[in-house]
Amino acid sequence: GKALKRWWPLFMLPTCLAFMIGFVIPFIQGFYLSFCQFITINNAHFVGIENYVRALSDPQFSTSFFFTVAFAFLSTVLINVIALAIAQALTRKALKGTNIFRTIFFMPNLIGGIVLGYIWQILINCLLSNVGAQLIALNSAAGFWGLIILTLWQQVGYMMIIYIAGLQSIPSDYIEAAKVDGATAWQTFWKVKIPNLMPTITICLFLSITNGFKLFDQNLALTGGAPAHSTEMLALNIYNTFYSRAGIAWQGIGQAKAVIFCILVVAISMIQLKATGQGGAAVMKRDKAINRALSIFFTILSLAWIYPVFMIALNSFKKATAISTTTAFDLLTPETFNGLANYVHALNEQGFASAFMYSLIITVTSVVLILVCCSMCAWYVVRVNSKISNFFYYLFVFSMVVPFQMLMFTLSNLADRIGFNTPFNICFIYLGFGAGLAVFMFAGFVKNIPLEIEEAAMIDGCNPVQVFFKIVLPIMKPTYLSVGILETMWVWNDYLLPYLTLDSTKYKTIPILIDVPRPFKKTLSGYKEQEKNLLDLIYQKYLGSPLNAKEKQLLKEIDDDMLWFDLTHLLNEPQEREAPEIHITIDYTVRAFEETEKKYLELYSFFTH
Repeated sequence: GKALKRWWPLFMLPTCLAFMIGFVIPFIQGFYLSFCQFITINNAHFVGIENYVRALSDPQFSTSFFFTVAFAFLSTVLINVIALAIAQALTRKALKGTNIFRTIFFMPNLIGGIVLGYIWQILINCLLSNVGAQLIALNSAAGFWGLIILTLWQQVGYMMIIYIAGLQSIPSDYIEAAKVDGATAWQTFWKVKIPNLMPTITICLFLSITNGFKLFDQNLALTGGAPAHSTEMLALNIYNTFYSRAGIAWQGIGQAKAVIFCILVVAISMIQLKATGQGGAAVMKRDKAINRALSIFFTILSLAWIYPVFMIALNSFKKATAISTTTAFDLLTPETFNGLANYVHALNEQGFASAFMYSLIITVTSVVLILVCCSMCAWYVVRVNSKISNFFYYLFVFSMVVPFQMLMFTLSNLADRIGFNTPFNICFIYLGFGAGLAVFMFAGFVKNIPLEIEEAAMIDGCNPVQVFFKIVLPIMKPTYLSVGILETMWVWNDYLLPYLTLDSTKYKTIPILIDVPRPFKKTLSGYKEQEKNLLDLIYQKYLGSPLNAKEKQLLKEIDDDMLWFDLTHLLNEPQEREAPEIHITIDYTVRAFEETEKKYLELYSFFTH
């Protein structure tokens, strides 16, 4: 430890510097700005707890809170029950095809959230359309269960792999002893396997809960919060408060919501960790029958599991006119087949090649930096074991549960100011923000490496750098593989960080390039001339005199709480009326446009007659 301390600039400094830029500074700035009113960080002025009062009084924030809690609770239970059941079945002896089944169940976890939302939006809308139900943009129940199904499809396979590793680590002697004592398979599972699986269950519950609360990409792509923000989760609500609300006060309110969200996620994670961190021949014939039945069952389930991917691949060969909410499940025909035209168009005209290149550069560079720098940092932290190294270690662990929304405004602002908005420089931000998980996993492995091996190398004349690269690094290869896979999937599929940080006029990654048909934001003045006139009439009306009851009712009939909330807010905030034009944002989808436009025309007719 003493010899290693002198090498801290090499082992600790790169990771800690990136961590300060990618997490610590934006986190502290974000916490301070939650008490300020601001448009940019430089013009912030202190307003006390006003932002928190207004955040907590925002009815949409309350709706998003209860929606998120319900989603996180139900998804966590279902993910872990299904994943453990599949893991238990796939660890049976003599069951054929287990590796194929594991691969198929894990496959959806490799797909990014934006693409997942796109896949399931098409499939769910097609199903709803065929049974005569409202589409997902107008059906909050379908939106909720769509998010549940999407999340199960994506995460069950990942948790299954962790449970399989936990089940395989249980000593076989325990199982044999239970059988000798006459325990049934059910008794063995509850009395032997579950107690030994508690560390694994703790990890899976922790990941499921934090992922459930922090879900953003899938929510954005699948429902966008529609209808009327009823399926808007907390992460999306905070994002919309920052970037879709008109008025100087909303960014401060959004930052206050982010702090509340952060406290909520950290508190629930700590409670969960605390709660789960405490605690002959006839048989052979029966086992063969069970294995045969399970093989058939998992074959059918695997086919159903990959069916969404198959349908999207099939639709990619169709003509655009042949893809709708009623024909997404239709097979290819000579009339609908479009050959490779869609792929050629994407490669030649949609900028896919450049987006792929930028995604590849960012992913490879970021993952290499994370693997090298974080493994060196973790080794230093474990072996030196000083107050400073322990302090940074606990900061790394803390950063694992902090939602990105807590830092998104301040981090993107900092990246712009220091020039980290290019494909190469953003990798340093990924190193800082991704250091928590990587250091935690590497440190856990280093603790199991016998210290005597490193001491023997030191006696033979190796310096700390030689010890790390010649002794420690080769031993840590399994952890390098695990961390590399996790970080690669994160960086490659990440949408929000590059979207907010990169200069989008020059650089786009694949998730940013994919413009899925989801609810998105427009302004009233962007539709038609009559909508612009309507905006002007409303603007003149509420500035000249209070709205009467009929006018308020008509405004409320527009299926958008944000529009109504912004209008009433502007009525009570005269200092915010100085802008020459009020940008009133509305939610709509392409499929719901006719119904939305009808309401605007009704309102326009009322004001003009």
